[in-house]
Amino acid sequence: MKSLIILIAITITITIFFTACKEDDPAGVIIDTTIDVSLLSTDGLDLLNPQTPNNLTEDDIQLFKDEDGASVKYSLEGNSDHPYGIFIFEDTPYYRIRLFPRLQVRDEFSVMYVKWGELGMDTLKLEIVRKNNNTYQVAEKVWFNGEKVYDQNIKYEERHFVITK
Repeated sequence: MKSLIILIAITITITIFFTACKEDDPAGVIIDTTIDVSLLSTDGLDLLNPQTPNNLTEDDIQLFKDEDGASVKYSLEGNSDHPYGIFIFEDTPYYRIRLFPRLQVRDEFSVMYVKWGELGMDTLKLEIVRKNNNTYQVAEKVWFNGEKVYDQNIKYEERHFVITK
């Protein structure tokens, strides 16, 4: 009787071990949807560089999302390192602003509007590819004011472009 209980316990343990170690998604969660933009003046000055006169700061720039056809200003997200969806950082040869789109699970496209202080507003549209129950979300195409500026399927490179204001 004792050996029967041990045999059942071993069988259950082995069964649990092999079913628990099943690897459905070896890559884990991949969310890669950020966009980097460099902003130059018509004179070629880096408008995100703090050394440039009249440069733009994170306080000057606002993001809006398209929500059921209406523009809604990004609100504070408490658990984010960049709660308003933007982050300016130094890079070569120009400073960059990293934009973090707010994604809805149902959307194939994400649309956001960037207000550059007094310099106007632009539209960014991202095509989001989702796989594996949304554990893979990648912006494979990006349009800036209707012009395609990034397509991962044509040339895989960093998602960065330069605009002039």
